[in-house]
Amino acid sequence: MRVASLAQSLVVGVALAWAAPASAQDGADAARRALIADAAAASQAGDHARAIELAARAAALWATPSLRYFLALEHLAVGHPVEALALAGECASGARADREVHNREALVARCEAVAAEAERGVARLTVQVPTPAPEGLRVTVGGSVLAPPLYAVAVPVVPGPTEVTASAPGRDPFRATITLAAGARETLAVTLAEPPSPPTPPTPPTSGAIVTTSLPTPPRPQPPRTPGGAGAGPWVLVGVVALGVVVGGVFGAVSIDAQASRDDACPSATRCDGDAAERLDARYRDAALGANVAFVVGGVSLAAGLTWWLVARTRSRRPLASLSPAGVVLRW
Repeated sequence: MRVASLAQSLVVGVALAWAAPASAQDGADAARRALIADAAAASQAGDHARAIELAARAAALWATPSLRYFLALEHLAVGHPVEALALAGECASGARADREVHNREALVARCEAVAAEAERGVARLTVQVPTPAPEGLRVTVGGSVLAPPLYAVAVPVVPGPTEVTASAPGRDPFRATITLAAGARETLAVTLAEPPSPPTPPTPPTSGAIVTTSLPTPPRPQPPRTPGGAGAGPWVLVGVVALGVVVGGVFGAVSIDAQASRDDACPSATRCDGDAAERLDARYRDAALGANVAFVVGGVSLAAGLTWWLVARTRSRRPLASLSPAGVVLRW
C-alpha cells in the first residue's frame, strides 16, 4: 500500500495543481498551483517532510479533498499515522459532500484505504473526566489540548508512552503516563482532588465595635501570716493560776487549823483563854485573807490567760477577703 501510495502522490499532486476554483484570484491561484507542484516534486524526490510543508501551505489557501488525500499519504510515509488518519477522514467526508469533485467515488475509496492503513498504526485512548466537569478544566493528551467534545471518546494516539495532564482552578493537578501498543484501546480516568480548605481566619471587628480582651487574672497577694500560737504569755499565767491555787489552798488549810485551835481555846464563854484565843483568831483572819487573795489572783490570772490565748488564736487565722464590684479587696 505504501509503495502504491507514494506512486499516487505524484499523480495526485500534479492533478491538484489544476483543481483551483474558477472564482479564485489569479495571484493566489497561481501561488497555490506552484506550491502543489513543488510538493509533488518533493514527494517524488523522497523528501516527504518538505512535501508536507508545501502542501500544508497550499491547503491554507484552499483545501480540497484531493489535497487532503495527498497530505494523508505524505504523513503516512513519514510515520504519522494519527495525522494521516485525520486527513484521510476529512478527505473521504469532503469528497462525499462535494458532488463536483472529479472521480468522486474513486477518491473516496482511496481516502478510506489510507484511513484503514493509518488505523492499524494507531492506538485508541479514552479519557474519562469527572462528571460534571470542573469549571475551567483543561486536558492534554501527548502535549495537545483535548477538546471537551472528545472527553470520553476513543481518540487516536501514537503508540508508545503518552502523557495525559489535567488541571482546573481550585483542584490538584493530574498527571499520568500510559504506554499503548498499536491497535490497543485503553481508558484513563482523570481525578482532580480538591485541596483541603484553609483554616477560617477570625472575623475582623466592625467599625465602632468595642473589642474586649480577656486577660489572665493575676494571683492575689497573700497577707503576711501572723506567727501561730500566743507564745509563752498564757502559759505563764497558767503557772500563776496554779501557784495561786496552791498558795490559796495552803492559806485555807492554815485558816481552818487556826479556826479549830481558836475554838478549842474558847470552848465556851466561861472557859476561854483570852490571849490564846485572840492570837489564834488573828492567825485565822490572816490565813483566810491570804487564801482569798491567792484565789483571787489565780482567778484573775486564769481569765487573763484565756483572753490572751483566744485573742492570739484569732489573730493567727488567715483573714477573709472578697473582691467588690469596684475591684477593691475587702478584708473581714
